[in-house]
Amino acid sequence: MNVQDFLNYFPEFNDLNVFPQATIQVWLDVSLNLVSPRAWGSSYNLGVSLLTAHNLWIGQSKGEVQKILDTKSIDSVSGHYNVDLTTYKDAGYFNQSEYGIRYYQLMKMFGAGVIGVI
Repeated sequence: MNVQDFLNYFPEFNDLNVFPQATIQVWLDVSLNLVSPRAWGSSYNLGVSLLTAHNLWIGQSKGEVQKILDTKSIDSVSGHYNVDLTTYKDAGYFNQSEYGIRYYQLMKMFGAGVIGVI
């Protein structure tokens, strides 16, 4: 798996001014060491790409986890967003991006357990 393979999975990281190739390569190398080929099987490249995207995304502070408005007020304008509906209770660090949430969900399904420190 190389940078171009990663960009084929997630073309939103194609802006090399925002995501330099060297930075992508660093996180790709980290992911290649953390994702288990045995556990992920034929989805190994997807797992590596999701973990790489997660680290790039939170490193750039570009996004936030989708939130669902669960309470609102009209007078005095107020609202409350509930991230409990779109995140995993024990996912910690992985809840910081949609890529991390997807990675965590699939990681649990593949039975890899949590790899790394949360």
